[in-house]
Amino acid sequence: KNEPTETFAHILLVEDNPMAMKVADMILNKQGATTDKAYNSHDALSLFKKNHYDFIITDIGLPDYSGFELAQKIKAFEKEQGSPSPTPIIGLTAHAKQEALLQGNQCGMLDVCEKPLTAKVAQSYIQMFGHLVNCFIWFWYYTG
Repeated sequence: KNEPTETFAHILLVEDNPMAMKVADMILNKQGATTDKAYNSHDALSLFKKNHYDFIITDIGLPDYSGFELAQKIKAFEKEQGSPSPTPIIGLTAHAKQEALLQGNQCGMLDVCEKPLTAKVAQSYIQMFGHLVNCFIWFWYYTG
């Protein structure tokens, strides 16, 4: 087993398709991440309000309300709470990426990537938003 012994990111994973959820969860875990899983936007928002996440990966086409609407609700909650740094939100789409990227940016998503989530893409997000990056930025800010 090549399982990492250290956790590098805690991620909220939102996906309504059980098979896609299982695959994405496995990929993220192999990259050293832990996940909380939600199968719809309502549950995702509830989890977000109770926990801290390094970033969020959400399907755009969800059964209750879209990943775009979820991003808007998360951003509104963070603003209401006076959050000093917004949580990065990554959208997943099986449709036209350019159109989804534009709409995603307008809703507060940092990026939109095409399904399925790959190990390479997962690793790049973990490197960008995981614990080690945040620790380095904190260290640099307070010492440099």
